[in-house]
Formats: sequence, C-alpha cells, structure tokens
Amino acid sequence: MVILNENVMARLRLRQLAEARDLNMSIISRDSRLTINMVRRYWYNTSNGLENGPPLTEVSLPALDALADVLGVQPGELIERSTDS
Repeated sequence: MVILNENVMARLRLRQLAEARDLNMSIISRDSRLTINMVRRYWYNTSNGLENGPPLTEVSLPALDALADVLGVQPGELIERSTDS
C-alpha cells in the first residue's frame, strides 16, 4: 500500500503491543521470521528503521499477519489512526 498524502494518518502499534508482552525487536523478528530491518521500521513507524526517521508509508500484509500471530492479536489490532497532525 502506498500513501500519496504526506500526512500519514495511520501508524502501527507493534511497539506498544510487544512491550506489553515483554517482547523486544529481536524476539519479534525471530518468532515472525521477518528481517530485523523490517521489524525496526514497523517498531518505530519509520521508513528507514531509525527512531526519528521519515514516516512509514507502506506495510506488507503478510508481514502484519506474521506479527499478529506472534502477538496473539488480529492484524487490524496492529493499526491505529494517528493523532499527530
């Protein structure tokens, strides 16, 4: 999915859901079989995986499914509407 508007209105809740379960990026990467770079991008909601990088603008549905399996949630629970303007 590509968002053409620069005001990204949705973000992933991976970090919040993982930390609530005492899971870190390394565990998420291993258990989901996703690369650590992808997990970092989704963890920080940035396109380069850095904490203060540019906003994430696309996600992989198979990756969301894998993350949801690890966290024991539905894929839709990983997405929230951003309150940032």
